[in-house]
Parts: sequence; structure tokens; C-alpha cells
Amino acid sequence: MASTGLLQAQFSDAHEKYVILAQNASGANVARVVQQAVDDALVFFYAELMAVPNVAELGSSETHRGVYKLVEVFSRGTIKDYRAHDGMPSLSDTALRKLKMLSLCTLVRGKATMSYDHLMENLECSSKKELEELVVESMYKGLFVGKMDQATSTLEVHQAVGRDVSASDLDDMERLLRRWLENASGVVSSVGDSLSAVEESAKKANARKVEVEEAKNSMKDTIKGGEASADMETTYM
Repeated sequence: MASTGLLQAQFSDAHEKYVILAQNASGANVARVVQQAVDDALVFFYAELMAVPNVAELGSSETHRGVYKLVEVFSRGTIKDYRAHDGMPSLSDTALRKLKMLSLCTLVRGKATMSYDHLMENLECSSKKELEELVVESMYKGLFVGKMDQATSTLEVHQAVGRDVSASDLDDMERLLRRWLENASGVVSSVGDSLSAVEESAKKANARKVEVEEAKNSMKDTIKGGEASADMETTYM
């Protein structure tokens, strides 16, 4: 079995090849390069390819819009997204399997476990064996880390690669970050108020301690004064 590091290097080289080809292509050749990238078993990330101006222009082309929609699905969508849209090119067996692996990464994101039944339904796997083979291949390619529990028919999720990020994802991330900052500011403010209250209580306690010490000293002075007077009276008697 090839090491994960070697596989990742192969993925990077394959991806870079299509970016360069797209940058130097025009017209129908751009769509052809994108289709080749979709069919390539070593390409799993498409954000950089989609950012190439020649590729981005496909989205506004009547002829090649379907190809652009297809690479969008492979960038951040799932097999259900592919089925839901008409006008996209058909998938080769290699591309279909790759889309299933990418869909797996999306499905398990943020989950600790997931049932085989749910995965089979959403990944179009007709049997547990087919699902398990897909999971094993995803792990082999470094896309997913987890453990299959055949006794309970569940998949334990440890880690999955992140998919390409869309503009809406960035907006969601910004909202979450703002909310976190607001909560953090509230915590800091609350801690500040608590510290101020503690400091004020400490000041009052110290002031009270001074008052007690002064009263104590005053009582000592009074007692000493009384004893001195009594001694004087005894002397003159």
C-alpha cells in the first residue's frame, strides 16, 4: 500500500497539471481540460482550477455551462447534487466513484458516527460490502480516517478532509466567528465585572480590618489608661 504522503504528492502534481493546461487553453479546449480533471482518479480538489479565468467563463457559456456545474459539484457538492441538476455531462465509472468518496467526506463532517443505512442511501451503495469497499478506498487515498463496526453497522468518524469552500461557506464562517468574538467579549466583560466586584469587596474588607484594628488599639489604650489610674489611686491610699 502506498504511503499517504506519496499519494498526497501525486494528487498535488495531477491537480497542478490541469490548472496549467486550463490557463493555456481556450474555447472548447477549456471544457475538455475540466472534464479530464473530473475523470482523473488523482484529482480531488478543484477550487484552484475553478479560479482560472478561462474556467470561470464556462459558467456563462450556453454550450459549456453544464461542465462548469459539474466541476462545482466535484468541488463542494455530493452525488445527490449531481442527480438533482439536469444538463451536466454523464460520469465515467472513475468519476462516479470519486464523487461518492467526496460525498462521504461531506456526509460525515461534524459527525462522530453514522449508520450504514444512511450512508448507503446517500452514496448509492447497494450493499454493505460496496459501502465498506468505498470507505476502505477513501481511507487508502487519505480522504477519511475512521473505523467500521460491522456488528452495529455503523461508521466511526475520526477525521475527513475538508471540501473546497464556497462564498456562502465563507459567509457562514464569518458569522460564526463574529458570534464567537461577541461571546468572548461578553465573557471578558463578565470577568472584568467580577474582578471589579472582588476588588471592591477586598477594599471594603481591608477598610473594615483597619477599623477593627483601630478600635482594638483604642480599647487597649483605654484599658491601659484605666490601669494607670488605678495604680495611682493605690499609691496615694
